[in-house]
Amino acid sequence: MTYNGSDLRVRKTRAALTQALMDLMQKKSFDSITVIEICDKAQTRKATFYNHFSDKNDLFAYMVRELMRTSEEEGVVSYDPEDPKEYYIGIYRYLLDFFDENEKMVRKIMESSVRGPIMDLLYEQMEEELTEKLTDAKKNYPDLISSPELLSMFYFGAMTQGAQWWLKNKNTVSKEAVLKQFSAVLDRVVG
Repeated sequence: MTYNGSDLRVRKTRAALTQALMDLMQKKSFDSITVIEICDKAQTRKATFYNHFSDKNDLFAYMVRELMRTSEEEGVVSYDPEDPKEYYIGIYRYLLDFFDENEKMVRKIMESSVRGPIMDLLYEQMEEELTEKLTDAKKNYPDLISSPELLSMFYFGAMTQGAQWWLKNKNTVSKEAVLKQFSAVLDRVVG
């Protein structure tokens, strides 16, 4: 895909703002970060920020969408309708890796007073894609135990809560052991 200069500027601005937010979230709680701090860190004007995002929550939602998009583009997580279980294990592995690589930021989010709204934003970004994949999987696996919408909520909860649990216990439980347990749960759910 070819991008003209304008598209490249937009991508660079958004990338700088996203990186600034991630960097700040390594040091501070999400609720204490201001748009001005994000702009200072990204070396961007406040007006430019508001040309791209309505507020820092909108920037956070964009960051989540971009992380999901790049994980699929880079082949980190791929979807095969014949074997949807591997997709969910791939997402979970990606989530565990992300938590591991960004531990300070994740811990700041977990300790934040806006943890609930952040989890809601995260779910909002993942729900559509998970439901779409589960609807597709239902064609190949008509015996799924629940509706795609309910299963997407189950997977999201299991993945995020499981990843948080692993982060707290990673000194005693390996990533591979948690993935193996998650796979066993999927075997029961998918059937």
